[in-house]
Amino acid sequence: MTNQKKHEADYIDLRAMLKEFRKNWYLFAFFLIGALGIAYVFNKFAPPAYKATASLMISSPENSRSTGRSEYIEGLEFKAPDKELENEIMILKSMPMVKGVVKSLALNVNYYSKADYLPYRFTGFKSIGKYFLREMYKSSPYEVVIDHAHPQPVGVNFNIAIINQNEFYLKINEKDVLIYDYQNDIMLNNEDDHKNILVSGKFNFGQEINGDDYSFKIFLSSNYNDVYKDIDLYFSFNSIYGLAKLYKGLLDIYPANEKATIVNISFEAKNKVKAIDFLNGLTSAYLQKDLTKKNFLAQSTIEYIDQQILKISDSLSSSEQKLQSFKRRNQVMDIDAKTAGVAQQLRELEAQRNEIRQKLSFYKQLFKHFEDNKDSSKLLAPSTMGVNDPILNSMIQQLAALNTEKNTMIDRNLQKSSRFRTVSLQIRDLKSSISQNIEFFISTTSTSLGEVNTLISRYSYEESKLPQTNQQLLEITRKFNLNDEIYTFLLKKRAEAQIAKASNLPDSEVVEPAQLVGQTSPRKKRNYLLALFVGLFFPIVIIQLKKSLNNTITERREIEKITQLPIVGKVSHNQNIAPVVLATDPSSPISDAYRSLRTNLEFYLKGKDKAIILVTSTMGNDGKSFTSLNLASSFAFNEKKTILLGFDLRKPSELFKEFAIDNNPGISSYLIGKVKLDDIIIKTPVNNMDLIPAGPIPPNSLELISGLKTGELISSLKKDYDYIIIDTSPVGILPDAFAMMKYSDINLMV
Repeated sequence: MTNQKKHEADYIDLRAMLKEFRKNWYLFAFFLIGALGIAYVFNKFAPPAYKATASLMISSPENSRSTGRSEYIEGLEFKAPDKELENEIMILKSMPMVKGVVKSLALNVNYYSKADYLPYRFTGFKSIGKYFLREMYKSSPYEVVIDHAHPQPVGVNFNIAIINQNEFYLKINEKDVLIYDYQNDIMLNNEDDHKNILVSGKFNFGQEINGDDYSFKIFLSSNYNDVYKDIDLYFSFNSIYGLAKLYKGLLDIYPANEKATIVNISFEAKNKVKAIDFLNGLTSAYLQKDLTKKNFLAQSTIEYIDQQILKISDSLSSSEQKLQSFKRRNQVMDIDAKTAGVAQQLRELEAQRNEIRQKLSFYKQLFKHFEDNKDSSKLLAPSTMGVNDPILNSMIQQLAALNTEKNTMIDRNLQKSSRFRTVSLQIRDLKSSISQNIEFFISTTSTSLGEVNTLISRYSYEESKLPQTNQQLLEITRKFNLNDEIYTFLLKKRAEAQIAKASNLPDSEVVEPAQLVGQTSPRKKRNYLLALFVGLFFPIVIIQLKKSLNNTITERREIEKITQLPIVGKVSHNQNIAPVVLATDPSSPISDAYRSLRTNLEFYLKGKDKAIILVTSTMGNDGKSFTSLNLASSFAFNEKKTILLGFDLRKPSELFKEFAIDNNPGISSYLIGKVKLDDIIIKTPVNNMDLIPAGPIPPNSLELISGLKTGELISSLKKDYDYIIIDTSPVGILPDAFAMMKYSDINLMV
């Protein structure tokens, strides 16, 4: 094949393709009408879905917006681990976070009203018979309060009809119902464990409605009016986990851009208000979680100090009563200067001893905590108890931060990650270092306590030399002052902790609150465009597939692409029963085609008066015998003496039987010398056309054709006939045609 032919073979004929499409226009019409019809029905009846978006800025603790901190508050501040944006996105989209929002908004109870038949859109998840349910989010005239300690049926519809402001009618009759435990968030049965729910009767609003598998109360809401009387209303319960899983799939969180720490949050729902409420609830829950982390140490400190205040308040009240009683009984208003000096020294030493004891008690409590507990999340900041060692404070804060990170990874089920193992090792090493530091502080603090006790003993001895009344008054006054100082100290620390807690703000903030973007489904234009694409795509695929599976030659250009041989004629499929169409239907298109073929052959013969034309094909049943017969009759009708030779010795043509000619004897009989030439030439009903049949099928047809007798036969016939038409075997299967081509002037491939 030449380069030109290769180029033509690779060339896509758009004109021919369009012609093929036009011929199969009905396919395009069918698919286009069907696809556009489906799109129209979907756009009209599909439940609409709406999209809401919000933006949240996630900041690091270094950018904290807490204000008014003192040195004490800075020491009390909880230092969180550096936030990674991707981690925070995972936390925002985590199941615990989504489940918390579902619970806070009470989304596990769905309210519906019965919608009309198909011509109206519906926004519910269920249907009853031929009716659809329209969701009534925040517009229901009643409210269902679930007893979460009791199992409840999920996924079934309770039918309620309001009679008046006091009574309603409730009905349900469902089989194979799933029962859900809200407290443990698990299903109590499966589809094989059948549960039937049957309720039917009149109830009062506020009355408890309970059974083995349900328990709830129904109250009228502020949305109620007389319009809802005797209208079929419905409600259903959903599992918290199933609903959270569904909402999590509808939630999309992604960074606003690569450099910013702002994330965009989008959520799709079938109800506009619900979409906005869910996003606002999610951002609020995240900010509260962040604030709770920051306030953890301050809250723990407040709780610890409150316990100490309760203990010391009783002692303070008792010592105050004793002091007042002693003064009234002994009529003593004050003590002298000497006694006051001793008392001052003892008071200062006892205050110092008390402070040391507080520190020692705190150290021992920390040490015991590390010895007895694995959890280090409930530690107090050392600075809250007057322990201002920067190393210990830093280590405690670092331990709390690592422990918070560890708990977050546990919540996200990341215990197998390398970071989790690293954090666990860091916590273990840090706890060991803290324990060693605490042991050292216990030792040094105990030594300091011993020294203070020695000084107290010395001044106590001096006190013993004072008069009895002064001694008693001094002791009672000292106890009162000591308790009062401790109480004042604790109140001060508690106030500082409350200030620290109140001054904290979340690191993150809402940039844009939830707002409705618009309807996301059904998208009418997109659906119509998709239908248009489908309506055009499938017919093209079918046409091309049909064309690729077709193993026949249907167009002239298909032959021109694979061969350089000239095409001398084109004959359409024969619809006529008679084999000689020029005799039975001379004005038909197929007759004209054979006349055109005869004219073209005469052109290629360049004016020869006599010629031998060989007709073959690639495979059987291609129409070579039909072409041979009608080509011969065409020459005969043109007053050319013509003879048709049936040289397909292996499979003689059945068409020749149309002339009531016996196939025996024939060419094979002549080639083996059994008969003479005149014995096998048969006159046909067509003027100027004779026929020699193939004869009996020989066992060695190729040897007979290649023999000398074939040449003698052709030479003899050339003397008496103008045109000799040779019908041979298919050249794509047998070599017989090649043996005959040496005698022919023109070889025709059908």
